[in-house]
Amino acid sequence: MLSTRATAAIEQLFERSIRENIDPQRNGSCRVVSGEGPESHKPEDERRLVSVGISSYLFRIVALFDFGTDPATLCHLQNQSSQALSGQTLADAYAELANMICGNVNRTLARVFRHSGMSTPTFLETGCSQFVGLLHPDLHLGFIVSTPEGMRFHLSVAASANQDVDFEIEEDAQEEQCAGELEFF
Repeated sequence: MLSTRATAAIEQLFERSIRENIDPQRNGSCRVVSGEGPESHKPEDERRLVSVGISSYLFRIVALFDFGTDPATLCHLQNQSSQALSGQTLADAYAELANMICGNVNRTLARVFRHSGMSTPTFLETGCSQFVGLLHPDLHLGFIVSTPEGMRFHLSVAASANQDVDFEIEEDAQEEQCAGELEFF
């Protein structure tokens, strides 16, 4: 079971990582609000669902990123990339953004839980996100993220623990900057 402090720490880690990775040049100018589930979309809206797992011996976190293919989202991803985005390069851009957000969370968790690791991003059918509750997670968070330019996506985080997990993230650990070193798993 995840304690109240652990729940708050996970929520804080994801929110901070979203802000740092969505628009790092403008110091996290994106808006992050709590949201229960993916917003309703028109049937013709194309969506991309990216799943990333973070786990240790004690817990498992699944992050589901529900991205749109609207012009504002594509423009934001294009501005973060050095090449034109379509097909596989567009899929890679969605996966890289999810990977950067979860990687930041995982690096911070690894300071507390030595044996934590992260999966590679995986694409799922968008309807899969509605079944997260069937897993009966100890924690289910939702974030609706938007930028001033109009990019929007939904992040759903589900976490379960194999035993009681209680931790908090120290302020000094949050301030530590990565020097660009490579991580190998």
